[in-house]
Parts: sequence; structure tokens; C-alpha cells
Amino acid sequence: MALMFFVCQAVSAETLPQGNFALRNHQLLQKLLLEHGKESPQYNPQKRPYVVCDWDNTSVFGDTEETLTYYMLTNLRYPFTVSEFRRNISLNIPQGPSKLRNDKGIPVVFVDLLNDMVDDYRHIYNNYIGFSGKKTLAEIRQTEEFKDLAAKLFVMFDALEATSGTALADRWQGQLITGMTSEQVMGLSKSSIQENLGAELRKIKLSGSRTLSRRSNDVSSTTFQGLRVYPDMANLYQTLMDNGIDVYIVSASPEDIIIPIVCSKEYGYGIPREHVFGAKFVKNNGMLQPELSPDRSMTWGAGKVDLIRREIIAQKGYDPVLVCGDSDGDYNMLSDFPGTKLGLIVNRLKKGLTGALSSQAHRELDHPAPRYIVQGINENTGAFNASEYTVKFGTNKKQLLQQGE
Repeated sequence: MALMFFVCQAVSAETLPQGNFALRNHQLLQKLLLEHGKESPQYNPQKRPYVVCDWDNTSVFGDTEETLTYYMLTNLRYPFTVSEFRRNISLNIPQGPSKLRNDKGIPVVFVDLLNDMVDDYRHIYNNYIGFSGKKTLAEIRQTEEFKDLAAKLFVMFDALEATSGTALADRWQGQLITGMTSEQVMGLSKSSIQENLGAELRKIKLSGSRTLSRRSNDVSSTTFQGLRVYPDMANLYQTLMDNGIDVYIVSASPEDIIIPIVCSKEYGYGIPREHVFGAKFVKNNGMLQPELSPDRSMTWGAGKVDLIRREIIAQKGYDPVLVCGDSDGDYNMLSDFPGTKLGLIVNRLKKGLTGALSSQAHRELDHPAPRYIVQGINENTGAFNASEYTVKFGTNKKQLLQQGE
């Protein structure tokens, strides 16, 4: 599929294009712009209001980091020796069995997964022409070791998430981009973004080898691949900035991964670099290391609130007027700031904490000044629905809340 570039609609300093925003959501966002933007009698340019938004699956459809993980894997764009690979994937791995079960219902053991991945990577490293061998990328992709490594990279993320939570799983995934400079990571990410914006939206099932002698057998994982710009969110950010309201992005993805799309006007966003925050890793002689920077918590859940207080509220002295998110990683920033006027939840039909906020938004559908609103999406197209209702990937059924809620 040819890559389709997005051109942002023309926006005035006062008006947000409705686009595919639900009518009520558009009205409430426009009301917020009028009450807090530079046309408001109360506007103070010395105390510019601001909004804080998540990135993946909130500002863009899809996960920029997950697509880069798959892109680096399928193109073998790793800078690691075998020993470096072992070190990077070993850090922060718990002991003992995980809470994830394999295809036969047996708990997956972390150290078994880890050792299998090292064995697979060693074989690839010794045989791929881009490392120390003679086989082409196409030939390596057909090997059992490559297929086994591909599955187990994503199974490890699943196991960490099931056992220790998404924050640790996201942190571990970030360790896969270490060993490079920020500029190298941004270059790889830009290539991945370009490819995924033009690629089919798809779910890919990855299964471990059934023929190799390995410690962790019968494991599989599914990854969603493909990205789409949300024109409505890009228009929202441009209109906010045109109205004198600052826009900040706070993401669990490493900053270097999302900067090429967040800060680029080519995709319609154009957020200032100094307003973009994500996971931050230590650097040694300019090279990213697998350890998180000691001056920043993992930017997930409460870690996002900690960052907002340290980096934004410490300078401005007041809370964001609008917060946008989609998952439990955004729950704290959606709910912890008493000065926030509105929380926009991109409706991925989540349960859990964010599902509770979506339920509150449902109860407030007729309220003239709700605390939360939900914006529906169509996962088949990667675009907003013009309503609060969402269509899950592979279906045509519209839902407001996850079934059973």
C-alpha cells in the first residue's frame, strides 16, 4: 500500500474543525477553547493554560514503540553482540515462573524464555551476513531460530505485563533500543513510522519453534502492527496552540522513538521538542544504556503524574485544563489533578481503572459540564468515529463500553 501523507485542515485561532469528533465532544472542546484560550477575557499570556496528552493509541492510532520493536526484529537492526543482547534482555527480569501460561496452560518461566532468546540470537548472529555470517536477511527469516526469537520477544513482554504490570513491560521493551545514539534511534523510528503508516493494519500471531530443542515450548503472542495519524487530534493540538494553549505529550515510550512523528509538521502534529516527555535512559559516551535515567520515574501511571509535577507544574504553578489518554497508564494523570476541567478518553473499550472513568463518562452523557468524555474509534480504519462508540478490529459492532460493564 502506498504511503499516504496527512495534510492538516486549515484552522482559525478560535475554531476547532469538527472532523470526526462526536458532536458533543466537539462542542465541549470548543467551549474549553473559548473559556481558556487567548480570546477569553481571563486569558493571561504570562500564565498560559496547557494540556497534557498521552501519545500511543491516544494521539495516534497504534503503538509507535511496538511497531519499532517489530521493525527492528524483522530487519535485524540490532547493534548488539550476543553478550550485549543477553545483558539488555536480562535486566529487570523477575525470578521464577511468570503468571503467563503457555499454549498448554503451563506457567512460562522467565529464565527459560531468556536463555532461549539468547540461543536464538547467537545462531542468528553467527549466520546473518549483517553480523558474522553469510546468510541473507530473507534466508535468516526462514530459520526456526528467527521465528522462535520473534515469538519469544513478544511473549516476554506479555509475561512481564501479566506478572509485574505494564510499566515494567514497557521499560523492558525500551531496553531493546539501547546501544545506539539518540540520533540513530530516531532514524530507525522514522523509517518504522513511514513503513507502518503505509502498511495494512493487522494482527500477527507469532509462535515459538515446535522443532528446536528449547526450554520454553508451546508459546505464542499476538502483536498489532500498523500506524495511522489521527487527523482530529492533530487538528486539536494545532487549534489549542493557535489559541495560546500549550500542548505537552507524556508517553511511556522512549522519547527518541516518538519525537520523529510528534514534533514533525509533516504528520500534522508539530509539538515543540521541549514539550515531549517519555521514558528516558542513561547515556554513556552518547550511547543509550538499558538503565533508566535516575532523574525520571518510568512514565506510566503515577510516574506520569510525577513527571508532570516536576517538569511542568514546577514551572507553571497550576494544573492542566485538559488531559487526554486511553489506558490505565493514563489513569493517574486523567484523575489526579483537581484543576483539570476535562478528561478526553479515546475509547478502546478498556476495563480496569480507565474503564471506570469511561463508565463515569457514560453516566455523564447528558451532563452540561462532564468531567470525562469518550471518543469512539474504528479500529478497522484507524480513524475516529463521529460518535462515542467504538468498533473493534475485525468486527462491525459499535460499543460504548466493554461488554459486561
